[in-house]
Amino acid sequence: MEAQGMIGISSSLTAERRIEAYRTNIEFLSRQSTTSGDRRFTLHLRCYVSVHVSTGNGRPNLVLMYRGQDADTSCLALPDDENGVRDVLHDLLRSTRPLQHLGLTDLEWESLLSQQNVSWLVDPVLRARYAVVSVWQAVELHVCYDAVQMLMMTCKESSDSGAVGGDAEAECSVCLVALRESEAVELPACAHAFHRRCISEWFAHKSTCPLCRDDVAKYLEPKLQRQFANFDYAM
Repeated sequence: MEAQGMIGISSSLTAERRIEAYRTNIEFLSRQSTTSGDRRFTLHLRCYVSVHVSTGNGRPNLVLMYRGQDADTSCLALPDDENGVRDVLHDLLRSTRPLQHLGLTDLEWESLLSQQNVSWLVDPVLRARYAVVSVWQAVELHVCYDAVQMLMMTCKESSDSGAVGGDAEAECSVCLVALRESEAVELPACAHAFHRRCISEWFAHKSTCPLCRDDVAKYLEPKLQRQFANFDYAM
């Protein structure tokens, strides 16, 4: 398999992402097997798209595969110069429905393009011998979320950390030190308050409130799930 692109991009405070692309198969149809006499050179492109989601550096916690059937695109008359082929490949990739769901940046789109494929597709010997070339390409989006940062984003500043109206004697239930001694935050819904550093360390192991065990993960922004709406579980 030919690795075509691997680019790491920090997309937010809570996630890092990278895109990987590689050709899985290529087939040629010779001109001798066609009877039309048409001298055009046709390209068929099929993409297999998956999203790999993790919350650390280990194996993915979740792999999602695109469930649609609209991952094929074609150009019936491929240009014979490199710039023309590049433009066509860019257009074919951008018109591929599953790739449109990934929210790719311009740099990520560019990483999907293989220079070796471009060179082959302008080769005059290959074009004279074959009428059609079919390329199968796998595209993997790897997203690594910082689970602690995501959970911390659901919290707000605590009124018990010294602000007017707060309880000056309230303690952090994790370290048992007064909340006023350090920056404190409240959890969503239950509003239990803890020092920011204490609850951050707690979230590294559990997503629940230390007092009432309410699962804070329930209050994450729905937009974290929207980009995966067109994919099905693969594992």
